[in-house]
Amino acid sequence: MSHGIDLAQSASIAEREDLGRTVHLKDDRDEPAYEGDTPVTVTIAGSYSKRYRRTQETLTQRMFKRRQTQLTAEQFMANRVELVAACVLTWEGIRNGDKPLPCSRENATLLLNAAPWILAQLEDAQADHASFSPGSSTT
Repeated sequence: MSHGIDLAQSASIAEREDLGRTVHLKDDRDEPAYEGDTPVTVTIAGSYSKRYRRTQETLTQRMFKRRQTQLTAEQFMANRVELVAACVLTWEGIRNGDKPLPCSRENATLLLNAAPWILAQLEDAQADHASFSPGSSTT
């Protein structure tokens, strides 16, 4: 039975998504990724989060400033990467060669451009709003 929609709860939904959820990444063969015995993970804020919505507004303002009504395929892909990179909170097990790659927005952009299968996993995780709820699995 439905309980309707309570607008007073909308702030708590955004707050939960601001905290993020941890995603156990899969490699390019769709196998769970590990660094030794430790899962390779990314903690990502959801698409209802303030981070996501702020970045989306920035991208829209950029289009308005340029008086752009359409995006090229390259611009569309760059916007997807920018939206996800802005929402990466932390990660474990991401390396560049033999060195750990520090988690930053710039490095997230590098990662997502180099590994489109990770971009797809994180976009899916951002849209899985039920997984940001208390008691849901985080990996």
